[in-house]
Amino acid sequence: RNTIFISHWDWDHISFVSPSRSTLPEACVWGPQEKGVSERKIRVLRQLRACADVPEFPVWQPAYSKNSNDSSRVALWRGMLVPGDSSKAQEKFWSRQIRGLSETRWLLVGHHGSRTSTSKLLLERLPQLKQAVISARRSRYGHPHAEVMTELRRYKIPT
Repeated sequence: RNTIFISHWDWDHISFVSPSRSTLPEACVWGPQEKGVSERKIRVLRQLRACADVPEFPVWQPAYSKNSNDSSRVALWRGMLVPGDSSKAQEKFWSRQIRGLSETRWLLVGHHGSRTSTSKLLLERLPQLKQAVISARRSRYGHPHAEVMTELRRYKIPT
């Protein structure tokens, strides 16, 4: 069964829901609803059923954030780190708090490869990192950013 983890409720993180229903009919969504989410976004996510039995894994969420990107939940599950769209400032904060971070082997690059995420400090705190995955649209947003790709190459992390 596919479990969909929603880091935060920006459209670029939930717009796949309607098209994916036919491809992933048994999928369920994990993640609490954020405060102040529009009714339209809630209707989109109600198309998927809530997961009843999600395996335990560390999830960090900021107590305060100044924007939706920095409100991203950060998950570490079976060696895969999912930082959502956390900024470099948030990475600095949560990378000191999440247990087992040094065991991370795969990274879903933050904020689609934007230069506002995936800091040098974060990469230094991931000594076991073997591969990075980037979910991005180069034609629309220019992601992944050249600076991020340069840093990943510098650390010899294939994408």
